[in-house]
Amino acid sequence: MLLKSSEKNNGGKKYKNGFGSIDGDFVKLCDSQFDATLERAAESVLKNGNVKIIGLTGPTCSGKTTAAKKLISMLNGVGAQVHVVSLDDFYKNQPYRERLDMRDATGIDFDSPDTLDIDELEKFMSDVFAGNTAKLPKFDFRYGIRSGYTEVNAGESDVFIFEGIQVLYPKVVGLLDLYGGRIMYICAESGIETCGKKFEPDEVRLLRRIVRDRLFRATGAEFTFSLWESVRKNEDENIFPYADKADVFVDTTMAYELNVLKPYLEKAISEIETGSKYFDDGMKIIEKISDINPVDRNVIGKDSLYNEFV
Repeated sequence: MLLKSSEKNNGGKKYKNGFGSIDGDFVKLCDSQFDATLERAAESVLKNGNVKIIGLTGPTCSGKTTAAKKLISMLNGVGAQVHVVSLDDFYKNQPYRERLDMRDATGIDFDSPDTLDIDELEKFMSDVFAGNTAKLPKFDFRYGIRSGYTEVNAGESDVFIFEGIQVLYPKVVGLLDLYGGRIMYICAESGIETCGKKFEPDEVRLLRRIVRDRLFRATGAEFTFSLWESVRKNEDENIFPYADKADVFVDTTMAYELNVLKPYLEKAISEIETGSKYFDDGMKIIEKISDINPVDRNVIGKDSLYNEFV
């Protein structure tokens, strides 16, 4: 079965047509269409030449890591040495392992501008572009603390990609502007309409994050739910209003993604205890995806955007 991925505008909102059942050919078609879009965006970012710093941003679970890999490939092709810097590594210490055990993220904040160590970031960038040895911090999400540093020495042809939702924070934009940086904005902009139901873009990102957090950040669906309100509040206050500062925009919604996410969502949500205040939220998701047939993640190519989430 080879179905064509399409998109329609409904009341000013864009929705990709999803399908209850899909196969590997459909996944490959969607991935190839996205790769072409991302390549055009990367070419646009680099078209002026001599770019030394690129900000790669967008709201949570938008596919920024894949975009970074594409940029790296293109930059390597023209002889550049590329350094990818995750702004997540510039978080201030926030120990929280004991609160994870309580299954409650109340009071934990990894989204507002105040959680970012701007002084540390400014020092790192200043040392890099002054030709000094710069110390890149490493943040341990399991314990909410900085775990160490890596030394970085930049050469004449080096390019730095700063990746994270924090790129659009005004103080970070100011630092990027200081060094002539360009910004690529990555977002799951379209919703998905399938099996008679509509999944809004923010909902798509929540489903991605539930799965990603469980697989790659050692946290369950209950913890992700507990963070989501503050995540969305921060996006509305500190990301979306500044999106127009970006030079290039890329929509990362995939028509096949609900089929891929379904078994992971079922597993993650089954771990929410019946008495949890998030139990009903989880059951609503299970009901909404009930008519969607899962597809094995093995049909996803090694360079697919979706390797970020499953």
